[in-house]
Amino acid sequence: MLSISYNDFHLGFLVFEALNGIFTSALAGLIIYAIIKNRRTNVPITAWSINVAKSTKSLNALIIASFLFVFVFIIYYLGTADANVLQMYVFKATAEILGSVTYLIVTLVVFSWFRLFRRFI
Repeated sequence: MLSISYNDFHLGFLVFEALNGIFTSALAGLIIYAIIKNRRTNVPITAWSINVAKSTKSLNALIIASFLFVFVFIIYYLGTADANVLQMYVFKATAEILGSVTYLIVTLVVFSWFRLFRRFI
């Protein structure tokens, strides 16, 4: 049976979060570049706001991700405040998994924006 320690689990999620953060930051930088490049005409913002259903869906996903992120910090704090070591690791692992879901939601939203804005770069 595969035995994995919490430290290995934590290290794997740290690597995932770092790579995901770098990827999302690069995409966000390109989106900002497209907006600044076309700041006189505001074409990228107009193209995003024309499709009301899609833009509302992406903003709702970001709102859900922000609430989930607050929930992750609460769970992580509960894991550090508990004296039971096993329960502490369970809380922290749960917080890291929910944090990864939050990262994925934000990455998917930024990637969908990038697909829209890449024609303006």
